[in-house]
Amino acid sequence: MTRARGILVAALLAALACALGGVPLHRAPRTVAAPRKQALEAELGGREAAKPYIRSRLVGWPTHLLVDRGSLPADDAAFLKRLARDTWRGLEALSDRENGFPLDHVRFDDSLDPARAKIGDYASSASLGLYLVSVVAAH
Repeated sequence: MTRARGILVAALLAALACALGGVPLHRAPRTVAAPRKQALEAELGGREAAKPYIRSRLVGWPTHLLVDRGSLPADDAAFLKRLARDTWRGLEALSDRENGFPLDHVRFDDSLDPARAKIGDYASSASLGLYLVSVVAAH
């Protein structure tokens, strides 16, 4: 178990270092220029006009924000299995149809309305690294 933990920690640190371009955390940039994203948005008519296009690339969309607590299993093992199943279902649904990568972020706030949600249109290197680590851990 110690060796597996060491491999996971090394992979996580490598993903983080890659995401920051080898920059120490205290010197990481606060914002990142995204010229290709801005060009896509401009091509589609602006940020708001690009939202439906980005939403259409998702594999799925949630039907409700929160699960009914009464439907959760009381047994710890069954609860963990349900949590894992729901987590993987969410990762699959919030993946890009074109490349299969999970989106870096989706923020629902208080609504499932896609027009009000903030949908990231990219997958960061840290997200991809964590996704790969989670696939290995699940296996």
